[in-house]
Amino acid sequence: KNGSPALLPAVYLNGGLVYFQEALEPIPGTTAGGLEVQVENGSIELADLRYAEQGGEGSSVNEKGEVVLSMPLLRYEYYDLPDIKEMILNWAQLAPTKSGYIHRYDLHTIREKGSDFAIRFFGEMEIPLAGEYTFRTFSPAFNAVYIDGEKIINRDDGKMDLNTEGVIRLAEGLHEVRVDFVQGGGWHRLDLAYRGPNGEEGYINTMEEGKAIAAPATANPKVLATDDYPYLLRSFLYFPAPKVYEIATKRTHVISVGEADGPHYSLDLQSGALLQAWRGAFADTHDMWDDRGEPQVMRPLGAIIPFDGTPQWALLNDDDEPWPKTATDFHHFRHTLDAENRPTFEYGLGSHALSDKLIPDAGGLIRELTHNVGGNASIYTQVIAARRIREVAPGEYETQGPGLKLAIQSYDGNRLVLQRGGGMDRLIAQLPAKGHLTYRMDW
Repeated sequence: KNGSPALLPAVYLNGGLVYFQEALEPIPGTTAGGLEVQVENGSIELADLRYAEQGGEGSSVNEKGEVVLSMPLLRYEYYDLPDIKEMILNWAQLAPTKSGYIHRYDLHTIREKGSDFAIRFFGEMEIPLAGEYTFRTFSPAFNAVYIDGEKIINRDDGKMDLNTEGVIRLAEGLHEVRVDFVQGGGWHRLDLAYRGPNGEEGYINTMEEGKAIAAPATANPKVLATDDYPYLLRSFLYFPAPKVYEIATKRTHVISVGEADGPHYSLDLQSGALLQAWRGAFADTHDMWDDRGEPQVMRPLGAIIPFDGTPQWALLNDDDEPWPKTATDFHHFRHTLDAENRPTFEYGLGSHALSDKLIPDAGGLIRELTHNVGGNASIYTQVIAARRIREVAPGEYETQGPGLKLAIQSYDGNRLVLQRGGGMDRLIAQLPAKGHLTYRMDW
C-alpha cells in the first residue's frame, strides 16, 4: 500500500515461530516472485500448508450480535527524546529511532528506557456495524487517538484522571487509527477500550491486565547446553504454542528432558501429556533465569513437533466415548533414573499405577507406556492425536498436524482404536493390567 514493501507478519513451523514481522524488501537485481524455502542441509517435506490473509485477529460480530473490535497488525515508530514536559505536536520534524510491527500496544517490548520516549501506533480497524462508538484510553502519560485523521482523545494537560474518552460515529468498513503516546516520567501503561453501538465494551489490541501475552523470544537467548547426560528441566511453558502477541496459556508443571542434539521432549506432569519434541539445541532459559520477571517460560531452541496436550490416560466406558480435555484424579508420584540416567515417570489415576518412558533413538523417540496395576482392571492411553491419521500398513501410521510417522513396536492388548470427529483423529489403546505399549515416532 502506498508504495510500501510487502509485509510477512509471521511464519510458523509446526506452531513454532520461525520468521517474524519483517518487510519483504526487493533483492537488487531480482524481480518480484513467490516465496522460496531454501534448505541448507538435509531435506524437508512440506505438508498441511495453510495461510491466513491477515497478520492477526480482526474485528467481528459475535454470536450475541456484539461488536468485537481489533486491528490485525500495528505499525509503530519509537522516538528517544530528551526531557519531555508536554505532549508532542511537531512530529513531522522528528525522526524515529526505530520502527516495526507489533500486535499489541506493548510499551515494554518497544521502549528502550524508562522515561523521555514516545511511540506512535498506526493501524486499520474494520467497523462491522455502523453506529456511535466511545473510545477510552487509560494511561498516566500524554496520549492522543485519531480516527481517519480526526482527534477524538487528547490527554495533554497532566490531569489526575487516567481515563480520557472520545465519541465518534463510524460507518461500516475500514478506518485508519493512530495512537500517540508520550512518556515523560512515571509508570507505564496504555489501554485502549471501546463501547459499541449496542453498549458492548471491550479492549483493542491492549496488553490486558492479568493476561499472559506471548512475545518473540529474546535476541540474546540464555542457551542451556546439553551433552550425553540427560538434563531434566522444570519450567513454565506456553502451550499450545501461541502466535506472537496473542493471549497465551501457561502450563505450570512441565518437565523437559534434553540430551546431546535430541530429540528433546516436554511433558505435563499434571496430566501425563507429551507436549512437544524437537531436535538440535535444547532450551532458552532467558525468561526463566534473567531478571526473574514475566513470563518465566522455557523456550525450545529447535523447531518443535507439537502434540495434542490432552491427558495421556483416561478411564473410558467404551471405544466411542470422547477423550477428556482435562485430567481428573491424576497424580505424578515420582520419576526414577535408569543406568543411563534417563527418567521413567510414574503416575496414579485413581487406583491405577502407570508409567511412561521416552528414549531418543537415531533421531526419533521410542515411548513405552505401562499399566502396572494388578487384577483385571483396564485403562485407555492416547497414542497420538492429529488433524489426520492414516494407517499405511498394519501398526504403521502417518499423521498431519503434527506431521510424523508412527510405528507400534509391541502391544500386549487387543483394542487399538482410531477415533474420528470434531476435526481431530485420535489413536487410543486399551492397556490390560500389567500391559505394555511401545511405539516409535519419527519426523
